[in-house]
Amino acid sequence: MGADMFKVDAIGKYPIHVAVFSGSLDCLKILLEYEAIAKTGELCVGGAEAEGAVNFFDNHLINLPDGEGETALHLAVNSGNIEMIDFCLDHGSDVAAMENHDFTAIHYAARRGELMVLSQLLHWQPELMVSLLSGVNRNGHTPLHLAVMYNHAELAAYLIKWRSPMEVQDKDGWTPLLLATAKCAIAACLTLIQFGADLHALDLSHRNHGLYKQLIGEEDEYGCTALHYATEGGSSMLCVTRDLLASGASCLRQNGARETPLHLAAKQGCVATVESLLRTDHGLWSMNTSDAQGCTPLHIAAAHAQTQVVSLLIAKGSSLRRCQKGRTPLHWAAQAGCLETCKVILGANTCIIDACDFRGMTALHYAAQKGHDSVITHLMDKEAKFVQDANGLYFTSYAFKKENVKAALAIISNKRWDEIIELLNHTDQCPIEKVIREIPSLCPIIMDRYIKEEGSLSKSNYEVAYDFSILQPKAPLLDRTQHTPLHLLKVMISLQRDELIVHPLCNALLWCKWRRYGFWVHCLSSAFYINFLICLTFLVLSHEPLQHTANTRLNETCYNLGLKSFKDLTTYYSLSVFAVATAYGVMSLHKFIDHHFVELGAIGLFLSWSYFVIHLMRFKIVGIFVVMFFQVAKTLGKSAVVVVLVLISCSLPFYVLFKAPDYKAFCEMSKPMQETLAQCFPAYECLYNKDNNASHPTEMTPMLSAFQTPELAILNLLSMSLGDFSFVDTIIEPLTDGNSLTMHFPEVTLVMFVIFLLLAPMILTNLLVGLAVGDIDTVRKQAAIRLISQTVDWYDHIEATLPRKLYDLIVSSSWKSKSSRDSPSVLIFKEKNGMYCGSKTADSSDLNVPELWRRMELQNNEIRELIATMQKQLNLPKNN
Repeated sequence: MGADMFKVDAIGKYPIHVAVFSGSLDCLKILLEYEAIAKTGELCVGGAEAEGAVNFFDNHLINLPDGEGETALHLAVNSGNIEMIDFCLDHGSDVAAMENHDFTAIHYAARRGELMVLSQLLHWQPELMVSLLSGVNRNGHTPLHLAVMYNHAELAAYLIKWRSPMEVQDKDGWTPLLLATAKCAIAACLTLIQFGADLHALDLSHRNHGLYKQLIGEEDEYGCTALHYATEGGSSMLCVTRDLLASGASCLRQNGARETPLHLAAKQGCVATVESLLRTDHGLWSMNTSDAQGCTPLHIAAAHAQTQVVSLLIAKGSSLRRCQKGRTPLHWAAQAGCLETCKVILGANTCIIDACDFRGMTALHYAAQKGHDSVITHLMDKEAKFVQDANGLYFTSYAFKKENVKAALAIISNKRWDEIIELLNHTDQCPIEKVIREIPSLCPIIMDRYIKEEGSLSKSNYEVAYDFSILQPKAPLLDRTQHTPLHLLKVMISLQRDELIVHPLCNALLWCKWRRYGFWVHCLSSAFYINFLICLTFLVLSHEPLQHTANTRLNETCYNLGLKSFKDLTTYYSLSVFAVATAYGVMSLHKFIDHHFVELGAIGLFLSWSYFVIHLMRFKIVGIFVVMFFQVAKTLGKSAVVVVLVLISCSLPFYVLFKAPDYKAFCEMSKPMQETLAQCFPAYECLYNKDNNASHPTEMTPMLSAFQTPELAILNLLSMSLGDFSFVDTIIEPLTDGNSLTMHFPEVTLVMFVIFLLLAPMILTNLLVGLAVGDIDTVRKQAAIRLISQTVDWYDHIEATLPRKLYDLIVSSSWKSKSSRDSPSVLIFKEKNGMYCGSKTADSSDLNVPELWRRMELQNNEIRELIATMQKQLNLPKNN
């Protein structure tokens, strides 16, 4: 087309440079193809032949320099276009070509940080690698100089691995390390140092120390100086820390979080580093400098359990002031759980033991919140006050939680436990209630403390003293709380803490109440009920319907007793007893003539005498059997549906098979109809023959008469299922008497009777027996608990209604027994359940599953805490 590809533009660029710069690979291919077909090497710039013209046949187009001396390869490397670089190399680009400032393509790649491009260029002509890596530009910079100048640490490491010289000086005498240091290229500096760069290299003025001082105070993006990082490194950077301090690094410089190097050193716990900082004047000044949270280095050291650092700072005069949250170093040490740190701080100033932060929390609160048992014990031994925080909570509210078993145990075992009980027991923060709810395994330990033995077990002077103050409050405390007198025992029952409710202390409390007033109150109640029972029985048995002469008619009356408002089944039953007795008494006084009078009397006797069984439940000797009776009745009630369905399925077929034809209806039929029925059914044939003989049909036996209605059939089958089969009267006699009226369908009747024998007496009875036997073990285990539960409710109801003076009179806070084993409740429980109640009087060989389980739980918690501590230690940075 005649276009001149050697035409230069105003800035000295040829078409090939423009094609590379624009990234047009197609244009570049066209230019090189046109060059290949050129027939003469006499073409000159601008197409003219003149003196001094450039011969492009000898100077290849791909290596043609522009006005800046850059070839196509320079431009391709500068653009980072890998495909363009490959194309230029494939078409003969000179890797060693220099532009006007003596930059090769290697320099360009090093300056850009293009590791892949640099690797490609070096491996294109391996024989030139040494000269290319050693080549310098007009500033004396090798590719390594340019790489570290722009902080390309990875590329610098690559160049060094390919033996790029590290000690070449530029025109100012700076080695790559000096240049990187001057440019604050930290990553590149570290890389050069790791590969052994000379730290003592000098520039042309024979110095590098002035530059070092300039860099000491430089801050990174986080505001940290070199001294911050050196102190954070701990003992591994101790020499660097000392060198920086010797070079004038300031301990007062703060980073973005306003932390001084002393804060970081205190956090790491390197005593030597802290000592080095404190030897300087500015180090001592920084000792009381606060960070963004208002924490001094002493706060930081205490929060990270650095006991030696805390001791050193206190010895140097560090202040024990509060941080922005109002916490003293003791707060932080208690939260960290370091006992030794707490001892050091308290040794310096014991007055801060009760200091409160802005949330009102003391060190004891924080130790309890984190579950640090050793710190809690030490603070309590140091007479720390029991105060409320801003939320009104005492430290026990934080300690008595499921995850703080060891802390709770430490509080319970402390000598100041009685102070806690006196302060908080029977309040909204009652420690006993919290232990019952959260850590029931520790409650027996508490109750064991209130059982004390005196004398020798084998001698007559042996006594067991029970203190009930933790289980039942005195009258003044009842007015202060909304709880009932036996609230704690009711909590045990509601949460099903069976191992607690049967503890000797609880049993002794109930036994003491029984002896003081329970027995007499119940005897009085029983006497009143027995009197009522005798009167009702005499009234029913001594009255006959013939004695009633009044003509008054009983109007139909609807009695609404409002039973739906009651939830207790016993209330239903008691109201039924008294309602029936009252109705019977009214009818007896008014001399009503009504057959319901006799029925009501029978029902009244049954209800009143059966309710007397419930009334005896509170007597421990027979009460357990009453509970078991109702439990078995409950099991029977669960299977009632199956029993009823089986009885119905067996009784209805017998009703159909044994039902005699209606003689009266048969006689009213027409003669042809009678003959038809007589031909089809043997029973009607018998009636037909009897009718023709003018005699009445044979009367059925009473046993067969019981199957003439569905209701009687079901009742008869129920009696038979209980053993009253009457096999001869029901089956044998009707089968052999030759009378069709007594057994109409003998074959089917026999089959159904066999099925009934299999279902009701055998399968159903064995099923109920199996259920009773299988459930009896559960009944035995739960009977004592149920009995105690009902006793607690009864006592609680009585005492809640008493006047306070009478309450103080009958409620005892202590009781002494000659032997804890004499308590009937304990004996009953041991006999029925074979369980250990947790008494201190028991032998060590009597330890049972609950006691062992409690100890195993404590050991498991200790193991978990030990594992957690080991994991924390493994995760700490290694300072050695």
